[in-house]
Amino acid sequence: MRKNKRTSLKGVKKLEHRMTRLLKPLGVRKCLLGEEFLALPSDAIINFPVVITEEVDTDFLDYCNSIEETFAPVGILSFLHEVGHIKTGDDFSMEEWSVYEDKVNKLTEKMRFLSYEERRPYLYKYFSIPQERAASTWAVKYANANPENIKRLCSKMEDAFKTFYKKNNIT
Repeated sequence: MRKNKRTSLKGVKKLEHRMTRLLKPLGVRKCLLGEEFLALPSDAIINFPVVITEEVDTDFLDYCNSIEETFAPVGILSFLHEVGHIKTGDDFSMEEWSVYEDKVNKLTEKMRFLSYEERRPYLYKYFSIPQERAASTWAVKYANANPENIKRLCSKMEDAFKTFYKKNNIT
């Protein structure tokens, strides 16, 4: 089995390809494995992690449910949130994106060495940044309007990750 040059994990290219194929109908050009969820809206690229942090997940899901109650699992909402950045990216001016980057950098710096409990208030500030709120709102609205597609995405993504985890002995 070939290992990806960027990592010692097996099957990275296949996982990236499967995620790209699943999200392409939503306007995603490419999905790449990374350290965290991240979107590059102008390039329609999404980075996604191998593992999602449960603590942050709980807060993100709570935040999404504060927008509108949703049945979608947090993993799918995380992917859809990044798609939401692609879908809503043009709603913001270059100046607004510059302010966004400044806010994100400052919050990230403040949270760097804090425990999870100490970081929580900053997470909610992060979730409330206009671009983040717009992406989350898009994700929740899309999920709630497309329940059959969400069920299909859940099943296919779960299969893809299970295969990837099995190849890499990740439990």
